[in-house]
Amino acid sequence: MDELSSKHLQTIKQASKYLSGHKKRIFQAQVTQDYLNGSARKAERVFGWCRKAVETGLNEHRSGFECICNYSARGNRKTEDKLPHLEEDIKSLAEVQSQVDPKFQSPFVFTRMTAKAMREALVKFKQKFPSKNVV
Repeated sequence: MDELSSKHLQTIKQASKYLSGHKKRIFQAQVTQDYLNGSARKAERVFGWCRKAVETGLNEHRSGFECICNYSARGNRKTEDKLPHLEEDIKSLAEVQSQVDPKFQSPFVFTRMTAKAMREALVKFKQKFPSKNVV
């Protein structure tokens, strides 16, 4: 560590910012092995890198296998996936409030129900029939 000046440290930090994913972890692992005796804790302290990412990079570098990040599995799932019967329930509740264009100029059916009113109707429906899969 004594051999790195503040200018070198800044250059290494900057280089790491331009990389992402597997390439970034491999770079961080290589720098950690070359200058910090393979210590992820020292890399965290000296460079400000995430210790877990450096450890993963060290493991990837040692084993030769790339860890695949599953970013698409993160976050909130679609409402349609969580509540598969929601569309049917909304259609059944809106059907009562729907009407055809009075001049018959359009084949579409219209409803005057707002989103807030639909939500309230779904909540009432759930209270009335608790065994159904609705919000």
